[in-house]
Amino acid sequence: MIETKKWFETIADRKGPKYVAIVNALSDAIHRGDLAAGDRLPPQRDLAKLIGVTPGTTARAYAIASKRGLIVGETGRGTHVTKEATFPKLFQEPKPPLQSTPFRVPSVYTRSREPSPQLRNLALPRAPSPRLLQTMSTGLYAIAPDALKSPSDYQRYLTDFSPRHYDLGAEWMRQMGFKATAENVMLTAGAHIGISLILAFQNLQTMPLLTSSVTYGGMRNLNSINNRPMVEIDHDLDGIVPTSLEAACRRGMGKLLFMQTAVHNPLSVVTPPYRREEIAGIAQRYDLIVIEDNAALVAPMNDGPSIAELAPERTFLVSSTSKSITPSAPVGIILGPPGWVSQLLTSVRMHHLYPSVLNYALLEWMLMEGVVKDIWSDNVDVVTRRGKIASDIIGHEHFRHGPLSHYGWLSLPDEWHPDAFSSAMHQAGIEVGSSREFSLRNAANAEEGIRISLTGPETDEELTENLEIVAQHLKNLPVSP
Repeated sequence: MIETKKWFETIADRKGPKYVAIVNALSDAIHRGDLAAGDRLPPQRDLAKLIGVTPGTTARAYAIASKRGLIVGETGRGTHVTKEATFPKLFQEPKPPLQSTPFRVPSVYTRSREPSPQLRNLALPRAPSPRLLQTMSTGLYAIAPDALKSPSDYQRYLTDFSPRHYDLGAEWMRQMGFKATAENVMLTAGAHIGISLILAFQNLQTMPLLTSSVTYGGMRNLNSINNRPMVEIDHDLDGIVPTSLEAACRRGMGKLLFMQTAVHNPLSVVTPPYRREEIAGIAQRYDLIVIEDNAALVAPMNDGPSIAELAPERTFLVSSTSKSITPSAPVGIILGPPGWVSQLLTSVRMHHLYPSVLNYALLEWMLMEGVVKDIWSDNVDVVTRRGKIASDIIGHEHFRHGPLSHYGWLSLPDEWHPDAFSSAMHQAGIEVGSSREFSLRNAANAEEGIRISLTGPETDEELTENLEIVAQHLKNLPVSP
């Protein structure tokens, strides 16, 4: 039976987008106690008819409310208010004012409007190098004359790759510390696109994917896109556990392995060389195809052989400029087994998934001029310094910072559910990443916690201020209703 409490009757009187009004009305009803844990909400289409909006609007509102931990939807049971949403500690404490970031480009459209509040960012990375803007501006000025010449390599690039572009990818891999030749390298519009193309190979499309119980969010969401089975492999502070991987292989649970060796996103752990050798041996014994994702690095690590070097005949090594230069100019670089790259290039051409010509040209200029090493040096300084700031504020017992990573991992006290903590941070004006966004569905051994972006804030002072709020919430444990 549909919930009869008329929490939605105030939606028509609220200002702003209707989907926001729905979420706010739902949140307010929970705060007042009009909606209790387990109360059932109207189906999206029914609610749309009741308040006179499109089903797409209610679907968007329910999705946002679900992400905030207010509601949960289950097939066959409908949508209900979560228990965590009714915790008094989360929703009844005074809220500090949200900091807002004004749109800085002068415009007639912004003069008469106040900037809308924005959550402070401890969820997503930003380019940390203080010299990046000047470097990219200089690069754009330098490449413009060549781009206008006729004929030019940039013009030819619009229709096809040339040997020069393969060489660029190989040079990137070599400077990142990996052995590479132009024949086995391809470029795409981003690392995630490259991984998707690998998984789209005809003989890999239906293979179950072996991976850690907490994994890169893009991979975690694949089973919701194409219903690909995801097989949980145990994970510890050294990465994927070889005995767990071998046990899954012996039971015939999969032939395709996704792993992150240099630095794990989001867990911020590094797989040491001895374990990489064990995993490479298992891959060879059981004929596994390995996707080794090292795109989360902010700079070269050079801490030992990669799986791609230990088992090159079966490993795709994934790198990207997104985390190590800037998310605004992504180029994905894939080093593949001999003979496989030509097939990937066919997929790139068929689906027009080339990197941007401008992004390619900037990357080439940075490598030729050697300035990319300056960017990497800056990145290392920033993430190392900010990792120490976070550890000092939160405490080493709770916070783990991966080397050469934008992120750190916050382990929560048992009393805190990660979604509840994420919701509490949201109420405090700070956006963080709950482990539930990275955990496989129905995972039995997923480590619970919060991913913290160290480079999201623009300054060390802003990071310090935000982390002090996080630390305070860690001490103020939730009160059960």
